[in-house]
Amino acid sequence: MPQSRCKILVVLPLLLIAGCDTSRIDKLEKENHEILSRLQRQETVQDFDLRAKCAVAAKAYFLDTKEDYRRPPSHGLPVAQILEEIGYSDHYNKSLNKCLVRIQFYVLINGAVTNSVNVDDVHDRVNFASFYAQNAPPTVCNVQEVNCTSLAEFENMLKPFMAD
Repeated sequence: MPQSRCKILVVLPLLLIAGCDTSRIDKLEKENHEILSRLQRQETVQDFDLRAKCAVAAKAYFLDTKEDYRRPPSHGLPVAQILEEIGYSDHYNKSLNKCLVRIQFYVLINGAVTNSVNVDDVHDRVNFASFYAQNAPPTVCNVQEVNCTSLAEFENMLKPFMAD
């Protein structure tokens, strides 16, 4: 019997300590939840800030390169007549950490209407995707150096990069 009492005397304080730790664990879990909430809010603010910076950078890029888009890809041809105002949209891709600008317009070159879409990486100043077609199939159609054969395919390939 004395050994049973010793076991009880050892186990009883452990149970009491475990009971006290439950409130401590609850408190730590609550603190952890609050910290995670704060981090989430900070990440949201940071995302918003990056998107806003991307919008400013994309506009500057567009204004800086707008005249370049009046020339068709094959050099030597005259400045194209713009049928529709050159327009752009920006997108910050979080997973790639890239600011992309999509520039699209229609031009009249030698009597033929040409649809032109360029998506550029604003900060690296490199082309990300291009579509250029007077007729089907397009003259140029690629997204990240992967070729495509139509505007629909181009848009489908581009969609994941412009939706993230």
